[in-house]
Amino acid sequence: MAEVAEKALPADLPDDQTAEYELAHKEKRQPRCIDCGQPLDKILQTQYTDLTWTWNSETMSYDKHDGGDAEKPSCGNCGGKNWDLCDEDVYTFF
Repeated sequence: MAEVAEKALPADLPDDQTAEYELAHKEKRQPRCIDCGQPLDKILQTQYTDLTWTWNSETMSYDKHDGGDAEKPSCGNCGGKNWDLCDEDVYTFF
């Protein structure tokens, strides 16, 4: 059985996703995934929402409170997971 050769990543691809966002902004292009080198067309992230309803004696009703957790975001192409894919500070570049 023949082995499948891994696709080489672009030579200019940084080792850090935040650095790739910064480079993409500087070069005025779409960021790439640092795991597969493909443009980040889609980022996937599963989120879980916990709702808590607390009795409010002043209003005589329940107040809704949202909370929850999320899994690491992943590249829509390769599935590589990295918290930096959804770094809200990085989004201010674009």
